[in-house]
Amino acid sequence: MQQVIERVPCSCRVSFTPSELSFAASLANQIVAQKLKEIHHKQDHEKEVERWMTGLLGEMAVQDALHIDFMDYSVGFSKDYDKPDLEKAGFAVGIKTSCFPNFPVINRTIEYPQLIVILNSHKTQAVVAGLASLDLLKQNAFSKSNEMYVKYKAMLDRKNAFVDIDKLEIIRNKEDLGWRF
Repeated sequence: MQQVIERVPCSCRVSFTPSELSFAASLANQIVAQKLKEIHHKQDHEKEVERWMTGLLGEMAVQDALHIDFMDYSVGFSKDYDKPDLEKAGFAVGIKTSCFPNFPVINRTIEYPQLIVILNSHKTQAVVAGLASLDLLKQNAFSKSNEMYVKYKAMLDRKNAFVDIDKLEIIRNKEDLGWRF
């Protein structure tokens, strides 16, 4: 994974300020307080605040690196947010984020391409590693060999690790996304 991260253009690397980290942590706590009212979050609640903060930082990194305004800071029920992360900006693209050296975890029933973001282990920097096509995501979703990279085995009925980081298409700006959709 390190070799792939090194080939990503500097324009797709983001550093977070202490106030951005604090904001993401606060919002993650608010979201989790709401989500724990939902059955599927009660079943899959391992490190939920940490996971939400990771996802929020991934969204913040994409917004900063690609100069796209799309983040929704409201808090509510999951069914109201089941759509591509970049939909507000006109792209049917989601964002999957992980912390180095872990691979991103994707739903086995994924419906749209994903930008893959990798945070450093301290969550102070991020790399927008590239775009995973729907075909590439589906190949990864059912690969038995990828399951060993999923930390929480309770997730395996619904999710799997995305390991083909080296096959991502490099995205330097929002125009790189635009021609696909």
